Amino acid sequence: MKRSVAIFLTLGLFGCQQDKLPCPYECTEAANASKKLLIIGLDGCRTDAFQIASTPIMDSLAMAGRLYTHVNRGPHTVSAPGWAALLTGVWSNKHGVTSNSYSESNFETYPDLFSRLKEQFPCKRMYYVNSHPIVSEGMLAAADHGVVTGDDGEATSDAIEQLMMCRPDIMFVHLNDIDHEGHDTDFDPDNEKYLAEIEDCDRQIGAMIRAFKETFPTQEHLVFITTDHGGEGGGHSNRDDDPNVTHVFMIGSTNTGVIWQDTVAEQVDLYPSVLRFFEVPFDSTWALDGKPLLQ
Repeated sequence: MKRSVAIFLTLGLFGCQQDKLPCPYECTEAANASKKLLIIGLDGCRTDAFQIASTPIMDSLAMAGRLYTHVNRGPHTVSAPGWAALLTGVWSNKHGVTSNSYSESNFETYPDLFSRLKEQFPCKRMYYVNSHPIVSEGMLAAADHGVVTGDDGEATSDAIEQLMMCRPDIMFVHLNDIDHEGHDTDFDPDNEKYLAEIEDCDRQIGAMIRAFKETFPTQEHLVFITTDHGGEGGGHSNRDDDPNVTHVFMIGSTNTGVIWQDTVAEQVDLYPSVLRFFEVPFDSTWALDGKPLLQ
């Protein structure tokens, strides 16, 4: 476990290759560039443990927006189905992912969020930084740039670098160390090591949020922080009836005073919420299962 991770920039190490981006800056400006999105996924973060841990950064984001607890994450309690529900806006009976394999996925019919937004805004700059390939090996192929680091500290440093150097319109960051600690020492709110990992991720989120705000001081921001599943003991597989696994949390926060729906949220709600933020007209043929959480 990386209890205290130093956050630093390694400029040029992962370079965004600005000259190789597919669209000129003027085109990006014309494509509603006043709106910026940052999604941070915390793999395996159990809700009651998150509520006990000291997380001042996530708490402040929730105060500025909305914290949803008891968020339904649906069946098949491994990682890929959870991330697929979040990033497609539909449940597994539609997106087809029921295990940590994407071999049966139906993303041509139900495209992931990056694909949908790239279709709507071809010139938006989309980036991802993941510390585990579980998300990007099946989704996010429409990104202009992506990195899998294998380490949360490196993922955080690279996300900060990409924000400051490349100024992406849309960024997805996946941090995996909470899940790793849960498997090693138990997903348990009484487990000090598990809580310490959540607190370490909160510090890393703080570094990313500072870079996000400094890079885009005048733009409209939407930030989502969420998780794919909880856990019990040393695992989370085949726990469809365990609320400590299936009830997760989601934080939505903006800098515009948007009103958030007072509702019971589900994982599939993130996708339509992002579409509403970017003012994308809903098409009934998309057959989304989620609802926008932004009024």
